[in-house]
Amino acid sequence: MGWYALFHKPCYEHKILLKDTVVALQALAKYAALTHSTKGVAEVRVRSQRGFGRKFQVSYQNRLLVQEAALTEVPGKFLLQAHGSCCVFTQMVLRYNTPSPEVSTSFAVQVETEPVNCTKDDVHSVTVYVNVRYTGKRSISHMVIVEVSLLSGYVLAPGSGMSLQHWHPVRRTEKTQGGVALYLDKLSHKSETCVLHLEREVGVTNLKPGHVKVYDYYHPEEQALADYNVFCI
Repeated sequence: MGWYALFHKPCYEHKILLKDTVVALQALAKYAALTHSTKGVAEVRVRSQRGFGRKFQVSYQNRLLVQEAALTEVPGKFLLQAHGSCCVFTQMVLRYNTPSPEVSTSFAVQVETEPVNCTKDDVHSVTVYVNVRYTGKRSISHMVIVEVSLLSGYVLAPGSGMSLQHWHPVRRTEKTQGGVALYLDKLSHKSETCVLHLEREVGVTNLKPGHVKVYDYYHPEEQALADYNVFCI
């Protein structure tokens, strides 16, 4: 009876989930059938309180065409109106850039990767060298955290973890969401090198850089940032 109770509940939940999915798909299919039409046109107007105005014509001929316009009044309030007899999807997107961080006066960080002379098909394993040092006014720093985000498609090699080439008290290491963190009791003005060994688990095209952040545990505003990537031809 105990074994039956243990396995019966997940199976029951799985059936309920499957039924809900089927009902949802049926609803979407009926909605598509009702809204699909080769006729009808619509006009979408976008206006602002300060005089901005733009009109979009939507018809069966251009139904798959993305029409867009830049909103020059940001921040601002806009009025959206649609007139006609067809289905229209509208979306407003806000894009912004964060300012570049100021040059750190407390830490310095440089990142290098190996191999260097390689092809994209050969990069199954990557070694990352993170060189860090304290550059502040004191002789040594407080506790320091070195956070490394891994390259997309790569994982830490089994049993390798993160290590220091030079000796220094290491409080602990831990995995983070998408990376790893190394806690150092202190850093001096002498450069220390943290080493990571990565293995490719999934091939990713247009590989984006990984990031390294070094900061004071008690004063997180004292930090330094760097990027790294695999540079192969």
